[in-house]
Amino acid sequence: MSERENFFDGGDDFYQSVQKYEEQLKKNKPLFFDTHTFEDLISYYEMRGALNKALGATDYAISIYPFSASFLVKKASLLMQQKKLSKAMTLLDAAEAIEPGEIGVYLLRSDIYLIRENHEEALKEIRKAMDITEEEQMPDLWLELADVYEDWGKTDEVFDCIKTSILLDPENEEALNRMWYAVEISRRYEDSVEFHKNLLEEFPYSYLAWQNLGQAYYFLNLFEKAVESYEFVMAINETYDLAYRDCAEAHFKLKNFHQSIECYQKAIHYSRPSEELYFCIGECYERMKDFGKARLHYRKVLNLSPQFAYAHYRIGLTYKAEKQFHSSLIYLSKAIRFDDTKVTFLLSAARVATLLDDEGELIFINQKLLSIISKVKGLKAYEQIIQLLLELNLNDVALETISKVEQSKSHSVNLTLLKSVAAFKEGWTNYGLELFSQVLFEDATKAKMFFRMLPELRSDEEVLRIIDIYR
Repeated sequence: MSERENFFDGGDDFYQSVQKYEEQLKKNKPLFFDTHTFEDLISYYEMRGALNKALGATDYAISIYPFSASFLVKKASLLMQQKKLSKAMTLLDAAEAIEPGEIGVYLLRSDIYLIRENHEEALKEIRKAMDITEEEQMPDLWLELADVYEDWGKTDEVFDCIKTSILLDPENEEALNRMWYAVEISRRYEDSVEFHKNLLEEFPYSYLAWQNLGQAYYFLNLFEKAVESYEFVMAINETYDLAYRDCAEAHFKLKNFHQSIECYQKAIHYSRPSEELYFCIGECYERMKDFGKARLHYRKVLNLSPQFAYAHYRIGLTYKAEKQFHSSLIYLSKAIRFDDTKVTFLLSAARVATLLDDEGELIFINQKLLSIISKVKGLKAYEQIIQLLLELNLNDVALETISKVEQSKSHSVNLTLLKSVAAFKEGWTNYGLELFSQVLFEDATKAKMFFRMLPELRSDEEVLRIIDIYR
């Protein structure tokens, strides 16, 4: 049964009311329903996206109950959905005049101000609601304030509002669930640790508080403490799969790959198999150099999602690690077929093709690289491409790419080094030495990278003389 059917599962009586209402409209005959039936009728149409019918039912209800502020608010809500904001505001003014204590008036008016990006007025309306509301509704109103601040981009205020909501109702799961996002956007990880530790002293069985504490520790790189917090979550709520996922990630950071795999497997048990979880298990086995089991789990990813390019890519890398270069190139080529914009895929495939002396594949990869160079984002990706071009002795293309990058990207010592290598490869020795000197002036350790690319210059007197200067 769908959510909509569940909502209106009032038996035949409700659907008879719908039928009766629609028949009376066709016959243009008057009819009478109590307020609850009208409310259900309006919601019935609204949930089916029939806003005009919902408005018609609301107008009918208002004609029978002209002093009902709730029906005026409902009509204003429907008009807001149709972007008729001024008409909605007029109705809210009328509803407020009839019943000043109707909180829905202020909350809906706040929503309209939010649509208009008038955040200050939106806040004022919620605070008006706070002045007249019952105490038990205050936690929810603080969450409403958080919504406004979030839309406004005031992340510290979002954190503070959700914190206040939790302090008023420490068992409010919505607020606790939202707290982590507030911490993430405000980056107030230390504050989150302090807040949740204090909260847990009074409510030690709040698994969501332990979860939030673990996430704060994780982002502070305190992975052991994060694991401890997640273990409390699992002890309190054994079926909460997110705790197993997050604990697995913390174990991964600690290089506890066996424990990480165990947590990922429990996450699958308590939720469902997913590409992401199988992929993470594959990464753990790959880190342990158990390449067979790594491939087994990457193939489980492909069983669920055959076009998951990164799974093909990782399988290719495991074969490369085992020096099974033909198998490696097959999977790296598949990864490129599913996503030919990833620089890492192209670079890895090119290096394996070079080891196999596969000229045809190298030409294909080179063409792909040249086609995406202008679309590449990030200086590091450009540096990797240029390094590969130099390895393939495409020196002119490498120099042209360096020139373009220098015009549009910030300075990079690696870029200068690559330019030096290109100059030496082209026979421009003096220019190459000049650039090499600039590189060592900025970072003397770059000589190792230089010799990896030009090992034949390890005994060159001029090169060694420059190294001695900056040693």
